[in-house]
Amino acid sequence: MQEGTPFIPDTSRSGEYRSHLNEPFRTQEGRILLVREGRAVYTANMRRYELFPGHMLVTPAETIVEINDVSDNYNGQLLLYRDIPATAAFEKPTAVKLEGDDLERIGAYFDLISRVLKKPEWSQATIQHLEMALLNDLKHTKYVLDQSLASNPVSHSETVFNQFLDLVSRYGCTEHQISFYADRLHLTPNRLSTLVKDYSGRTVADWINLAIIHEAKVLLRYSDLSSYEIADRLNFSAASAFSAFFKRQTNLTPGQYRKA
Repeated sequence: MQEGTPFIPDTSRSGEYRSHLNEPFRTQEGRILLVREGRAVYTANMRRYELFPGHMLVTPAETIVEINDVSDNYNGQLLLYRDIPATAAFEKPTAVKLEGDDLERIGAYFDLISRVLKKPEWSQATIQHLEMALLNDLKHTKYVLDQSLASNPVSHSETVFNQFLDLVSRYGCTEHQISFYADRLHLTPNRLSTLVKDYSGRTVADWINLAIIHEAKVLLRYSDLSSYEIADRLNFSAASAFSAFFKRQTNLTPGQYRKA
């Protein structure tokens, strides 16, 4: 198989996932996960997804992903994609529940890509076009499914929370003040605090802290940056302030986490 194959098995049977649960990482490419059996719990850009057979989770490149749990019988397929036109790619993490003909059709893309990759010399262009077809089909399928749910309008609190979480995913590592997010959502800090707490059960500060911790863990685990450099990147006044914050949130110092 050529170097950089876009298709890999995604199964807990090897035990690989269980040794890396709750360890956030940043994806370098887009990913399409199809759950075939069992249950998996993922967090993607701080959104939690509980996935069962027929569920798909699409994550763009540069998504911070965390695998929180997988059942003993979990079995899924993971497809990686790169250099896909924006018209086909998903802009943010998206979960879709497929059933019946939709599941059979989308699953057939995975099976076909798997068969193509078994050829001694497979074509990257062929794989890319199949991935584009899969993503476009999945986008249209999600649109149709969403239209069928249009009679159940999203609440104001949910709308505000989703907008807030998108902002925190984008700016949370450097913007730590609630006023930053309230201004962009045209709300007072008190109003934003109330809406977020009522909808999610967590405070605005909780979500900002989570974004900071996820980014800090990724940098500590997957970069050679010093604690001073990470503190600066995360907009802390000093390395000691970052270390105290990290210890408060995780019960570990940055150095202890990096060595764990």
